[in-house]
Amino acid sequence: MPIPTGTPTPTATNPPAGGPAYLEAEAGVLEPPMGVLEDAGASACAYVSSSQGNVGSVTLSFTISQAGTYWFWGRTRAPHDGSNSFFVSVDNGAEFRWDFPVTAGWQWQAVRDTAIGAQRSFAFSAGTHTIRFRTREAGSPLDAVAFGTDRYAVPNYAAPCGPTATPTATSVPSATPTPSATFTAGPTAAPTHTPTVFTPPTSTSTPSPAPDSAMYLEAEAGALEAPMQAAQDPAASACGYVFSTSGNAGTVTLTFSVPQAGTYYVWGRTRALHDGMNSLYVAMDGGAEIRWDFPIAADWGWQMVRDASTGARKTYTLNAGVHQLRFRSREQNSPLDAVAITRDAALVPAYRAACGPATDTPTPTSTPTPTATLPPTSTPTYTATATAGPSPTPTPTTSGVITPTPTPYGVVRVEPEDAHTLVAPMIIGEDAGASRCQYVYSPEGNDSAGYFVTPFEVPMAGTYQIWGRVRTPDVGSNAFFVSVDAEPEYQWIPPVVTNWTWTKVTNYEAGGVVPSYFLTAGVHWIWVRTREAGSQLDALEFVYQGPGRTYTPSYVAPCGPATSTPTPTPTFTITPTPTNVPYTRTLVLQQGVNGYQGVVDTYIDFDNPNSNFHTSSNLYLEGFEKAQILIRYDLSALPATARVVSATLGIYVVPDDRFERRQPFTSTVYALTRDWQVDKATWMQAGPNNPWGVPGAYDIYSDYRPWPSDTIWFYESTPQSQFTARWFTYTVTSLVQNWIENPASNKGFIIKSHWPHEITYQIYSSNYWSPALRPRLQIIYYPGDMGLEADLPKP
Repeated sequence: MPIPTGTPTPTATNPPAGGPAYLEAEAGVLEPPMGVLEDAGASACAYVSSSQGNVGSVTLSFTISQAGTYWFWGRTRAPHDGSNSFFVSVDNGAEFRWDFPVTAGWQWQAVRDTAIGAQRSFAFSAGTHTIRFRTREAGSPLDAVAFGTDRYAVPNYAAPCGPTATPTATSVPSATPTPSATFTAGPTAAPTHTPTVFTPPTSTSTPSPAPDSAMYLEAEAGALEAPMQAAQDPAASACGYVFSTSGNAGTVTLTFSVPQAGTYYVWGRTRALHDGMNSLYVAMDGGAEIRWDFPIAADWGWQMVRDASTGARKTYTLNAGVHQLRFRSREQNSPLDAVAITRDAALVPAYRAACGPATDTPTPTSTPTPTATLPPTSTPTYTATATAGPSPTPTPTTSGVITPTPTPYGVVRVEPEDAHTLVAPMIIGEDAGASRCQYVYSPEGNDSAGYFVTPFEVPMAGTYQIWGRVRTPDVGSNAFFVSVDAEPEYQWIPPVVTNWTWTKVTNYEAGGVVPSYFLTAGVHWIWVRTREAGSQLDALEFVYQGPGRTYTPSYVAPCGPATSTPTPTPTFTITPTPTNVPYTRTLVLQQGVNGYQGVVDTYIDFDNPNSNFHTSSNLYLEGFEKAQILIRYDLSALPATARVVSATLGIYVVPDDRFERRQPFTSTVYALTRDWQVDKATWMQAGPNNPWGVPGAYDIYSDYRPWPSDTIWFYESTPQSQFTARWFTYTVTSLVQNWIENPASNKGFIIKSHWPHEITYQIYSSNYWSPALRPRLQIIYYPGDMGLEADLPKP
């Protein structure tokens, strides 16, 4: 059919409940080789795609009359993971990479930033704006775009074919009119199209999945061998999946019957947050196992079973009759949701079973009964192992649209219920007094189990502290573990409060001090794990600590979209461990190890103000800041594009027999801001003709930055007489990231002790005879591209 060339007049307004407005991709401004293609299944029967990777784009313009925070979705499909990504930019801003799931049919997908794994939002002023989609992988298709102020109003509309794609809006009238946004067309290119923007009819129905020639098996309905176990997830097919808490232990066996002999292909529905939980061993009918590595993906998606040793798709020659397919754990927590078996080599599964009672309680048996039959390819039929229940109907919000909340200067808010990842048994609870009327907690009986991890974006670099809004009713329900940017977790014990209360996050092990984080501008991650069941967390705020800043949170967000289906309570208990981010690399810098010669270190001593100690095998740290350590690392081995996930400075500490043995001691690491010369630095000067701003490097700003990177204790509730030499580590993630981005700012570290006692500790220097005990800097980082590279080889 010909592509419409008329000029439809958009008459759209914001639909009730903040629902999205729509743009047809083919009506945008195209940059070749991006072109318009036809498909009867596409919205308005057309979509855009580029025949070449990294070239070609489509730009869509729209005008809004009401400022606010907006979210985007795209209608896409992808037959494989080599044609499912774009680069996206809004209002000519920085591009981010968007990977969408592999699906056989057109589906609406949230526009996510692959680097952080989260849906992006944009604060728009009233007026005209643009969004551009640039090809990353050849053949990646885009059918339509939706945007709106309600993150939860997931689009489900597809325009009919015809010369005018704008339907007549059928919004339900309201006694109080909904504020409307007018959308207008942007510039056009040949062939001439006016961007078609419209709101769907209010009466829509969700289509049932089309039948295909695959047989589907729910993993949780198979025979489970511990520690493989079933878990629940509303996003999983039939709301259930399986995983093992141990690597190389635990299996699930699925029994099925095929009506005719032939060559069969296997697909699995999976997800994986990192490359330490994305592989299983697969065997058919007791045959040899193959290793199957599936791509990193935050959301569930269908992936073909490949043999990791060859990279080739695995095929099975089966006779008519009953067969068994077994999946064995290789890496702990590798999840499996469902399995598809087909004779159609070109078929890409897209089915997801609705939740129903049949899979809520799987019956693991040693000889499972066949629960699915593969139909002949000439008669497509779907046979499920679960009885599909009705799809939940979303409940609209009371007000329809959540009004964007002005955020105070230097404050970043986090709502845990919106976390990128929420791991059972931590669940979402509802309470009218909570911010957004929701909070998170782990039910009784689940101590030290359940967590959430989510990104947050800092608008400006600086030192931040964390506040949490909690309800911790007793001393057995008032403890969490906290970690920022993959640093070691610490225990936070809020005060006992029976009403929702804002309180500062403190480090219990460090004596209740309030941790300060020097954060670079950009995306960071927070990880909060339950320590005591029943501890309730409502909201978090990261607060910039500027000079003279005094701030106490008080904001409580209004209730958001109602949850139509309560979060299911899992029937299992796990104790998760913080995990690394996908495809990171680790670099350990230690003088004389692996040929590295980039460390310089010394100490400066109040009692020897004109002495230099750069040749000493030992460094000394003394209370009252009377002896301080200077150390600098050459970071040129790191790529300029590196994104640091974690950086720790390790020192090997030896106690000095002269001080009181039961006396605790703290030390703090800062960034130096003055150039210094290792063989000339003394208490009085950083180098020749370069005196410290204040002797002993005491001047804030000219000698060192006053914001601590980390503080550690050399005393852990152990009688000092039992203290033995050991490693201690400081977290220095933000400092190292800043030095990579601004190499000239790398003046190194200064380690001070503000402890008011003349206590001395000895630390082995880079001159110590054993390289293994010299100071070491360990950096875990992304080498550059932060995307989820599904095709990267695995070790």
